[in-house]
Amino acid sequence: KGLKKAGYATSPTYATSLIQLIETNNLHEYDLEALATEISPEERILLAPNGATYVLLGKGETLEDISELFNKSIDRILKYNDLTYEANLPEGSRVYVKCKKKKCTEKTYTVLAGETVHSISQQEGIRLKYLYKHNKKPGGWQPLDGEIIRLR
Repeated sequence: KGLKKAGYATSPTYATSLIQLIETNNLHEYDLEALATEISPEERILLAPNGATYVLLGKGETLEDISELFNKSIDRILKYNDLTYEANLPEGSRVYVKCKKKKCTEKTYTVLAGETVHSISQQEGIRLKYLYKHNKKPGGWQPLDGEIIRLR
């Protein structure tokens, strides 16, 4: 929203397009290099397009490390990220440190090859149960490549 107000983003899909570009080209790796230096937890916080707050999982870092760093229980971190104890996230994964939102700024999203409801939930900062609800689908549903799904 800030970019749009400043006149840099004239397209309504600019934020989503920018995030897809970053993730497609693995540009987050530059963030991970920067995170190798000692910085405060607050300096690591990033915002999803809808304002949900997350950090990128650093090299060798675990969900337990994130929970300690942000003084949150592991159960709360798992809940924020729609994960179970068995989750094993790769470096660079988004880890939400506050509850994701119920909806997104964009109305719809076109599913890319290999994406899951969970990966879209993490990318867009929307709670998994609301993706199911907005699309009138049961838990466990997975969209098809190219399918247009509702984000609000």
